[in-house]
Amino acid sequence: MTIFFHIGTPKTGTTALQRFLAANRETLAELGYDFPSFLGEENHAKLAAYALEPSRDVGLKIEMKLTDEDARQEFNATLERDFEEAVSAKGDYIFSSEHCTTYLAEESELSRLKSLVTATGQDVRLIVYFREPVSYLVSRFSTNLKQGRTNTIRVPPGKNLDRWYDYPMIVDLWSKVFGRDSLTIRLFSKDHLKSGDIRHDFCQVLGLQESALDFGYATDPMANRSVDYLVGSFLLEMNRLVPRYVDQRINPLRGELAVLCEVVSNREGILVPEDIVTQMNDLLRDPMARFNRDYLGGPFASPFAPYSPEGKCAMRRLTRKEYMEIFADIWTAKIAMEKSIDLSALSAVHADAAMQKVRSGSRNGDRVLV
Repeated sequence: MTIFFHIGTPKTGTTALQRFLAANRETLAELGYDFPSFLGEENHAKLAAYALEPSRDVGLKIEMKLTDEDARQEFNATLERDFEEAVSAKGDYIFSSEHCTTYLAEESELSRLKSLVTATGQDVRLIVYFREPVSYLVSRFSTNLKQGRTNTIRVPPGKNLDRWYDYPMIVDLWSKVFGRDSLTIRLFSKDHLKSGDIRHDFCQVLGLQESALDFGYATDPMANRSVDYLVGSFLLEMNRLVPRYVDQRINPLRGELAVLCEVVSNREGILVPEDIVTQMNDLLRDPMARFNRDYLGGPFASPFAPYSPEGKCAMRRLTRKEYMEIFADIWTAKIAMEKSIDLSALSAVHADAAMQKVRSGSRNGDRVLV
């Protein structure tokens, strides 16, 4: 039987897909596919954490409390036992974690991952999505801001450029370990996805019966959305004052800051400066041509439409009034979430009705002071 292993890449609708799969776990089981929860309720991040080289110092180890070597060894041994107990050679499975293409960069790591997922004898079919590199850069930058980044958007240094944006190099590495025939490559754009939606596209790749699945749940516009240009500017300063990590641990004082920043982001997106767009395109011209030629069979220099600056604004230093407005938005969203007030009505400082509802605090007789 087969393990269908979705490995990313990041910022290609992975959160929406994983929430869709988790929401349909029971139906998928009826259709003969197990989306296991022992690897993670939605994101099977344990697979990437398991495969990491012990010497690698990456944020995933901090997130999963694996900076201590004894903890890492115990984690790996437990996962191996759980995998052996939960995964049968007779079943079909769906695994999903973009962390595999985010963090795993060494052949030895992929080999360790392969040894785990093939231990019970299944065939492994990898599914990977790629998006236009400059839009990927800014989307990744937004995520990094939410995770505590303190430097502005830039062209990644050489090694990281190769690891994350040289698509044929990524495919080469995974093909070397798992075999080229095991990979299914898809493009993340509305023109290429079935119905312009990764969930429908993924179902088509696997041959799933779409009519049996629930697509209605995942209309949440707050699902891992990018921050807008003003909230991004706010976060850049906030991250310097309240860092993501302190002493190799997640800083509890940040609370739900990242989620709240997503909620109040209703303005234009973050603009990638023209010089960075030019540099990215120049550096990736040859890799994109090889990716299209060797793996997609296309005649063009790139399979993607060029990055568009339309509807985006440059990040900048905020005025005092803008800082206060964003802070008020974040505070209002925090109280709204705590009081279970509908956040869909909340639209930055312009959602006067929603703001007034929270500030008046009439819910269940409670008073809210802002």
